[in-house]
Amino acid sequence: MEDKEAKRKRMKWMIGIIAFVIFQVIQALFFVLVIMKFKSPQVQVRIKNTNWGPFKYDASTVNFIYGGVQVGQLIIPDGKANFKSTKKINVNVTLSSANLPSDSNLGSDLSCGS
Repeated sequence: MEDKEAKRKRMKWMIGIIAFVIFQVIQALFFVLVIMKFKSPQVQVRIKNTNWGPFKYDASTVNFIYGGVQVGQLIIPDGKANFKSTKKINVNVTLSSANLPSDSNLGSDLSCGS
């Protein structure tokens, strides 16, 4: 009799542990897939033309440098700003910290806002 009760108790514990692990995995997947969506940062570039004629500009690049290492690049396509107006361009930025040395202070600089 005791063997059956002990076996039944072990089975209840195993089912409880497995259910807890499955719940934790589902919770982690939900957190990663829904809450922590990785989005590409978007920057709005404004080109102000104060002239009375149109202003044509060539394609340009903006480099983001941290600690002397390029961490991102933004490409502004060529275009034209009409007279006495401001042209607004939404551009995606590609950022990567892969080239930074392991002893950089990027995390602490971002958290304190410097």
